[in-house]
Amino acid sequence: MSKIEAKITQVTPLTERISEFRLASTDGAALPTFEPGAHVLFDLPDGETRAYSLIAFEPISPTPQEYRIAVQREPEGKGGSKYMHGLEAGAAITCALPKNDFPLNLDAPAVLLAGGSASRR
Repeated sequence: MSKIEAKITQVTPLTERISEFRLASTDGAALPTFEPGAHVLFDLPDGETRAYSLIAFEPISPTPQEYRIAVQREPEGKGGSKYMHGLEAGAAITCALPKNDFPLNLDAPAVLLAGGSASRR
């Protein structure tokens, strides 16, 4: 499986628990394009991976210079969000190529909903 060597270019806190991460390739080249609904798997130091959805508020470029994701910190999670929230601008990270498990039919109406899971006690 092909991997992307990336660096965090910016971390922006959006709420107390959610931060937006912007990533670019380490060599400055354009990143692979993606479709709405795509996600990438990020490699964690323990050998595990975590998937985060790519977000774009403008039309998706055929040669994107950055990826954007938002990560909610889950203190009771398995560690992926804790790791991501420990990253700062300049940190190196590896991820897989964008993947879309549920491609949209652009000829039909669609509504995209973001979701996730959180344990509540």
